[in-house]
Amino acid sequence: MTVWPIVEGHGEVHALPILLRRLAAEAHVYVEVGAPIRKRRGQLVTSAAIEQAVGIAVRQRDCAAVLILFDGDDDCPAELGPTVQGWATAAARDIPTEVVIA
Repeated sequence: MTVWPIVEGHGEVHALPILLRRLAAEAHVYVEVGAPIRKRRGQLVTSAAIEQAVGIAVRQRDCAAVLILFDGDDDCPAELGPTVQGWATAAARDIPTEVVIA
């Protein structure tokens, strides 16, 4: 099972795979983490960029899930989250996809 992350910053590119592997180990589950797909913050709040990034992830032969992680900045996560989740879910079709806005 490979999770393909979509992230905002350079720090997340390096940190998120480590964090996901540690969480999986704590849960006694083996998970592979694909190379994070990096998009600028402004792109992560547009349907076209989300659809494009999710499309890249789900086309990977071993994609079992997609995780989108970015900062909320001045946006309300309770409002932005469901919008981005809708775009991502539609683009991923039957691949589980989750959006996390910090």
